[in-house]
Amino acid sequence: MEAVRLVQRRFIMRTEYQGEIAALGVTLALLGSVHLATAQGTTAFNYQGQLRQSGTNASSPGAMIFALYDSASGGTRIGNPITNRPPLANGFFSVNLDSGVGVFTGPARWLDITVTNGGTTQTLGPRVQVSPTPYAQFATVAASVPNGSIMNAQLAGNAVSTLNLQNNAITAAQIAPGAIVNRHLGAGVVNGTNIASGQVVKTINGLTDALTFSAGSGLNLTTNGNSLQLSAAGGNLLAPSNNLLAFSSVGKQVGALSGGEYTVLTQPGAGCLTHMYFSGLGVSSMRIRVYVDGEATSSIDMANDLGTGYAFGGSSPTGNSQMGTYGGIYNNYRIPFGNGVRVTVWPMWAPADTNLWWTIRGTQNLPLVAAGQTLPATTRLKLYRNEWLTAQPLQEFNLCNVPSGNGLVYQVMVAAHGNNNNGNADLSYMEGMVRGYFNGATNAMLLSSGLEDYFLGSGYFWQNQLYNGEAAGLTSLNKSAGNNSFSAYRFHLNDLLLFQNGLRLTLRCGDQVNGQTVNTPQATTYATYTWVYQW
Repeated sequence: MEAVRLVQRRFIMRTEYQGEIAALGVTLALLGSVHLATAQGTTAFNYQGQLRQSGTNASSPGAMIFALYDSASGGTRIGNPITNRPPLANGFFSVNLDSGVGVFTGPARWLDITVTNGGTTQTLGPRVQVSPTPYAQFATVAASVPNGSIMNAQLAGNAVSTLNLQNNAITAAQIAPGAIVNRHLGAGVVNGTNIASGQVVKTINGLTDALTFSAGSGLNLTTNGNSLQLSAAGGNLLAPSNNLLAFSSVGKQVGALSGGEYTVLTQPGAGCLTHMYFSGLGVSSMRIRVYVDGEATSSIDMANDLGTGYAFGGSSPTGNSQMGTYGGIYNNYRIPFGNGVRVTVWPMWAPADTNLWWTIRGTQNLPLVAAGQTLPATTRLKLYRNEWLTAQPLQEFNLCNVPSGNGLVYQVMVAAHGNNNNGNADLSYMEGMVRGYFNGATNAMLLSSGLEDYFLGSGYFWQNQLYNGEAAGLTSLNKSAGNNSFSAYRFHLNDLLLFQNGLRLTLRCGDQVNGQTVNTPQATTYATYTWVYQW
């Protein structure tokens, strides 16, 4: 093949093709290699070459058809073919080729040239690979910039404007540590819509601003993990609200217990029950059920006496601000609801006297305050109960089992009856320690050194007197041989039992110290009621 003299021009490709076109009687030879470039701001590039026929410069090739492909042979054509009839000067020609946007996107390209004359067409080969110069339109490296690789040096001062940032476009993966400094961002460039949700901006220009939150007049600040909760302070609890509305339901000598479950209150909306009182000769046979937020099965279902801490006929006049009995039975537990509440009475057996008296009160939109804390609006009061559970010696059983979530224990009531058959007043089951498994723990926290100690008594209630207080009380006691029993309650309004990830509260029938069983606990029957606020 004869040598080719390269034309020294900018953005020039030197080629010469070899191949026979019978009608022309010429030999076209390809000489040299491809060197292409585009003018800035356009997708076109200039292509120059030289055609020779049978060893001499061609003078009239007819039409020339240019097409781009994605491989050196075969493959897929990229864009539309371009037909041109360039003039020849000593075999040299020059054409501008423009296949449009979307042709040079990164992968390699080859130029295919076909020469026609009349009815004769010949595709010249091999195809010529397009060298990188045209990829100034789409730099291959720009298509594969790694996340976090754009640094301070790559950005001109004030180069980024709000118009250049799409909403939610900025995430942590696109920003290298320390890569963005203020000189690249004009005032107000980055705003809330530009940064995708869930992305944390730790520092800008190596600086951080510390935020300090403090409570103000009538405002409490509490934390729960990463959450900050704002609530009204206790002294000004009612000040922010003007829509607190009291409601009540009263029944007087109603024969309610003769017809199955009987509804004594239905209240829509949100708020808290604050007081329930029931009286009547059949009061011990009643179950009180509270259906919260449209429940099909009531979350609170209590035997009226057990639900307020009394068992075994404990009816001596006694009480405190939370509950008590003076012939009737009352409690002032705050029971929150968000979408309505319904209270019913259901007889466990047919009482001799079916007449019933009741008073139920509450307040709509009342914030829930318990144990001195304003609790979240989603808080609900749950009742966990055992009726009647016979535990074997040293058996540990649940008082409540909350698998997850936050909450606090409000009140615990335990009634126990020893099943000893030896004729002795064996109260060894009172050695059982109350245990708490807080926040998913597998090891128990001991909450008392014995059952009677949990209720603030000692020595199996050695004083043999009933007592009643705001924290705890003993509502019945029988220490006789073969018939020993007791019932007692404990509130945790000041002695808080809070949890953040579930709680299992347990009791043991008797106990051991250093592996030795204390005394001789017998099988014992229990009724237990545990009230828990959960959110």
